[in-house]
Amino acid sequence: MSESISLTTFKETYLEINENFDIDTRILDKINSIKEIIDKDVYVKPVHKPFVKHVSAFNCRFREEDTKKKTVTSFLNKLTTSNIETILAKLKNSISEPYDTDINNVIAFMRLDIKNIKNYLRVLNIFHNQLVIEQLDIIFYNNTQYWITPEEFVTNNVYKTECPEDLYQKFNKWKDSQLVLTELLLFYKDIEFVSKITNNILEFIIVNCNVRELIDPALEHLHILHQLLTTNNIDKLLTIDTFSSSTKFKIETLKNKK
Repeated sequence: MSESISLTTFKETYLEINENFDIDTRILDKINSIKEIIDKDVYVKPVHKPFVKHVSAFNCRFREEDTKKKTVTSFLNKLTTSNIETILAKLKNSISEPYDTDINNVIAFMRLDIKNIKNYLRVLNIFHNQLVIEQLDIIFYNNTQYWITPEEFVTNNVYKTECPEDLYQKFNKWKDSQLVLTELLLFYKDIEFVSKITNNILEFIIVNCNVRELIDPALEHLHILHQLLTTNNIDKLLTIDTFSSSTKFKIETLKNKK
């Protein structure tokens, strides 16, 4: 095995300025060997390809829509009673056709924030009523019985104390979301349309009079639609003996609105 040469020795020898220096044969062999490797080494410089930015109307349109959506969403996130005038002005400058995405964004925010519903109604007022109705129709006809409690909440008895807290919170979010939809349908749709929903809810309560998880959420919708109820409708509910005391109290409260 050949004797190794330190890097320091190599550098001192290789960089020697004096042309008449004496070099140890072993070192010289190493230098020549390395130089030979360097000389034979072939490095192919990669061809420089200029960056070409591909622009298409399709991609630009989606980037523009995405930016617009983020802008509108950021304003909706900041919406409060105290700043509504400022936010409305900014939203009017930010929205543009097609309006369906913006309308659906506002509706989605409403369904997550039932306490702020009046402010969101003012935002929806930016758009022509018919455009809002078209989006509401899509939502409604995707689930014409939207007010019926999902099986998950029924089987887990959400009104009982043993129901897990996280599931109960999930149930309340679902319920509030559906109540907002009823508010919107009452606000935008014609009386005949909303009356049919009211009658369907009444019939549903009577048929499912033994299941509180189905009855009580449905009754909350009737509280919104109370102007479309008759005294006879409510009295008929009061004659049902299987209702819990809590449910009967809700019906009495409904009767007092008449």
